[in-house]
Amino acid sequence: MKIKEPKLTNKLTAAKLDALLPCREDGGYDIKCVKINNQRFYQADFNGLTFRNTVLENCAFINCTFYKCGFIDMLCQGCDFSNSDFEESYWHRCRIQDCKAAGADFSFSCAREVEVLDSLWEYSNFSHGKGENIAVRKCSYNNARLDEMKLKGIDLEECSLISTNFFHTSLKDLDFSSSAIGNWLISEGKDEIKGASFSTSQALALAGLLGIIIKP
Repeated sequence: MKIKEPKLTNKLTAAKLDALLPCREDGGYDIKCVKINNQRFYQADFNGLTFRNTVLENCAFINCTFYKCGFIDMLCQGCDFSNSDFEESYWHRCRIQDCKAAGADFSFSCAREVEVLDSLWEYSNFSHGKGENIAVRKCSYNNARLDEMKLKGIDLEECSLISTNFFHTSLKDLDFSSSAIGNWLISEGKDEIKGASFSTSQALALAGLLGIIIKP
């Protein structure tokens, strides 16, 4: 799948994020055309900001709030967002690599044209979110909530999805054959997995979930 790359200018200015925050007025402020590198934040409030044409590199945002934030044309590499709140956030043309967001809340968020590589999203909450044209490579969503989501054009490769909650999320057209799966939470009718693709060994494992007995 071809994902639209972030449109980054060649003239990014190195900046301290905390120095930019006093400039905003009741949210709605753009952080743009900057590179933010090796900065640490704990329980900081970034609510309502839009990060546009921005690079975040080797930063930590622990227990921070990004409620209704926008992330547009952004490259994020080597960052830690563990236990942070991204509820109702918006992501467009972003590339996320080598990042961690254990226990983070992305509920009711929307993502389009996003590439996610080698990142950890364990115990994170994506419920009621929307995802369209997303490429996910070598990421872990173990014990994550992906329930009540609307997904379209999702390309998975070598991911780990153990004990993942897909309750009332249609997985039609998703290919799980190269990923690790198991112990999913889905509805009694098992409608979530209709139209999804699995390897032969995965299908055998799912047979128990579907109540099918396979005899040698």
